[in-house]
Amino acid sequence: MSVVTEPQIPGPSWQRGSKAKNLTGTIIRLIRYMGKYRYLVALTVIIGLVVTALSVLGPQYLGQMTDIVADSIESHTQVDLDAVFSVAIILVALYGTQMILEATRTRIEWVYEEIVGSNMRKDLSKKVSRLPVSTLDRMQTGDIMSRFVNDTDTIRRNGIENITRTIESIIKLIVCIAVMFLIDWRMALCALVPTVAGFVIMRIIIKFTQKYYRAQSRNLGQMNSVVEETYRGLDVVNMYNALDNIKAKFGKINDELFTTSFRSRMAAGIMPEIAGFMNNLGYVFVCIVGSVLILEGSATFGTLVAFIAYVRIINRPMMGLSNSLSGLQETGAAAERIFEFLDAPEMDEGESRENLPDSIRGEIVFDDVSFSYIPGIEVLHHLDLHVAPGQRIAIVGPTGAGKTTMSNLLLRYYDPDSGRITIDGVDTTSVLRSEVRKKFSVVLQDTWLFKGTLRQNLVFGNDDVPDERLMEVCDAVGLGHFVRSLPQGLDTEIVGPHTLSSGQRQQITIARAIVKDAPLLIMDEATSSVDTRTEHAIQDAMDRLMKGRTSFVIAHRLSTIKSADHIIVIRKGEIIERGTHEELLAKGGFYRSLYESQFEFCE
Repeated sequence: MSVVTEPQIPGPSWQRGSKAKNLTGTIIRLIRYMGKYRYLVALTVIIGLVVTALSVLGPQYLGQMTDIVADSIESHTQVDLDAVFSVAIILVALYGTQMILEATRTRIEWVYEEIVGSNMRKDLSKKVSRLPVSTLDRMQTGDIMSRFVNDTDTIRRNGIENITRTIESIIKLIVCIAVMFLIDWRMALCALVPTVAGFVIMRIIIKFTQKYYRAQSRNLGQMNSVVEETYRGLDVVNMYNALDNIKAKFGKINDELFTTSFRSRMAAGIMPEIAGFMNNLGYVFVCIVGSVLILEGSATFGTLVAFIAYVRIINRPMMGLSNSLSGLQETGAAAERIFEFLDAPEMDEGESRENLPDSIRGEIVFDDVSFSYIPGIEVLHHLDLHVAPGQRIAIVGPTGAGKTTMSNLLLRYYDPDSGRITIDGVDTTSVLRSEVRKKFSVVLQDTWLFKGTLRQNLVFGNDDVPDERLMEVCDAVGLGHFVRSLPQGLDTEIVGPHTLSSGQRQQITIARAIVKDAPLLIMDEATSSVDTRTEHAIQDAMDRLMKGRTSFVIAHRLSTIKSADHIIVIRKGEIIERGTHEELLAKGGFYRSLYESQFEFCE
């Protein structure tokens, strides 16, 4: 959960998706990505080759059967039914074996497609945890969701199958054409001319339409973002009567999605029709030339029947190739977006790996720390701060002074540009981010509850917490009566953001921090959403929580500031004043003016 409130910058180049990509290179990378499951793909291709060989043999036996009958007719003798029956048995065996192999191949494809889809979602999930917070803040949630759901499902559903079908179709075409040339090169040329013409036309269509498939994937991501943002901010949308603007924005994206989807589907629909037309031309050419060759005596009826069967066999890989090539464009567009995400720069954890002890004293030092979100525009300037173990530090200052940036650096959402931050003398950049964050309990101004039970939201990673402890914490933050009034108590389901009031959500997040019981604490406007009476109850609980813990409190309410051991005043990224509440008031400086303008109503 990000606590970033500083200026945002445009998304990185890998996110924009404006650069044209190499479809062939993306498909090759997708095959490599499959890892050990490539062998299953190879197995299905081998099975496909066996099926191809069997299908190539079929017309040979059909030709033999035709010649047996034709020879009997020409010689006015009785048809050798035994020979015809023997050939028929071979044909039935061939076609039956084909059916079994096809069924086996299909089921193998189902297995590795589901495995690859599952692994891809896992890799995306792991990648999210390794991305810098700054990168995630620059991305739209809906676009990330689209990569997790739409793009992975596109690859899982038909992506791998399109790859294997394309390979098999090409091999089948090559084998069939080679056998046809061995039998009769003249009729083979007649069948080949329409096939080559079909390939050329489909190649042109693919080159022209790939941009529509990429745009379609991008528009789906944008649409998901609009829907997700509108739903989450529906109250604000209604409050400002901005529904018409949202509808216009949605309509524009929807129109673009319609256009790109329509054009891509039109192109995909044209290719099978072209393939079918070219195949029918092959029938016509073969029949004409074959008839002439029979009249000349340089070909038999069996040869013509075999070639007609070969043209029919070619038709299947041609149609399959047109369909799979169109599917590969969609697969390539989806894979490009997934690989763009997986290739995004990750957080640099550094080479050294020190460990923070399980029990820490809580001494924190900012040593000449400078930091900038945008290179060249510093937010913090040479910040020096020493916090003794167990000390309660209040951080105050005007908006944009850098208060939240300090907590971001403490939690290693970002690392300093220069200087260092240490916990008990250990540089935080030398410790895994996850290990640093284990030492902190955090309460943010923006509450965040997850779908699930009240218990799940309270424990959140600490599943062994007993009910007695949970109720004790709920009582401490003023939630006890509310929890006991619920029909299912701690096991009550939180079904939506409006199930609880903003104050109750804030109380739950504070209770969550107390349950975690970490040695370090950060509170960023933690009581901003509760009433004064509830604040007093929570403050008592927070006082007990902060006792003996090094705590950072970013707040404006006087009740929080007065109880701090030390107050630092930040302005334009620099600490300009330090001291207790009374000391800073006595100085008559910036803190006093801040107090008089913001806190005098609390007296």
